[in-house]
Amino acid sequence: DWESSSIAYQVLIDRSPRNSTYRFRYGRSLIELKQYNKSISPLRFARDSQFNLSECNFLLSRAYAGLKMKDIAMTYLEESVEKGFEDFQAVENASELVILKENTQFHQLCELIQFPAVKKPGGRLLDFLVGNWSFNSDDGFPAGQSTVVKTEKGYQVKEIWIDGNGEQSITTFQLQIQESNWTYDFECSDGRKGEGKINLIANGIEREGQVYYPDGGLQFVKEAFTRQPDSTITISTMHSYDHGQTWTEIASGKLASISAPKPMPRSDGKSGSNTSHQIATVNSPTDSKQFPSVGN
Repeated sequence: DWESSSIAYQVLIDRSPRNSTYRFRYGRSLIELKQYNKSISPLRFARDSQFNLSECNFLLSRAYAGLKMKDIAMTYLEESVEKGFEDFQAVENASELVILKENTQFHQLCELIQFPAVKKPGGRLLDFLVGNWSFNSDDGFPAGQSTVVKTEKGYQVKEIWIDGNGEQSITTFQLQIQESNWTYDFECSDGRKGEGKINLIANGIEREGQVYYPDGGLQFVKEAFTRQPDSTITISTMHSYDHGQTWTEIASGKLASISAPKPMPRSDGKSGSNTSHQIATVNSPTDSKQFPSVGN
């Protein structure tokens, strides 16, 4: 009960007026009671004492938003992000911040809070794959659909692929922070598994790895995903039969977005699209008409 909490911390502050923890918790209680003007002084005290700066700035943003002071609220929200605030659920639950939702900077800050991985080198590399896709081979053969989402604060990207026969694969991409690159692994409902790395190419990425078959077979695979001006993504799948020395294209096709989301704002001012992809690979080295998932 926030009323009881505010009373209790007021008593504690009277006993220990320089205690930043008490001031911080008192200010938080007042915000939850919508006593925004009264909450500012104890929160500023805690902030000036360098106490929990990310949370202090966030609460001050809520307080000023509650007072309809949008510019100051945005300033404190930006400072909270700079200090490492990453509680996106708290942002969603803060009714005071609704007045900021028409501000483009607010959505940029929300992205940094929800997906702090975008601040890391390479953190946006897979952004253009996030979304829902349908895949057709170059001859018009519909091969399946893919859904790609960010998880784990953007340090992981997961893809679920379902082909025309109902077979499913799940691919997990992982940002390797120290190396500033991405790796992946996948598992299919037909027993295939695989792993590999992501290479940067012009206008897209390349997945390079191995597919392990239930019968013990091994396949070396490359799949290039290239963004096109019409917002589609072309895929070229190559196999190597000499352990990666030479490569042969065995299939190609195109991903088209299904109800594509709006482009996600980028912190560098450029536009970055939120679409999703699935790596299309053939089911066996000799069958170029069967396209399983992005991860295969």
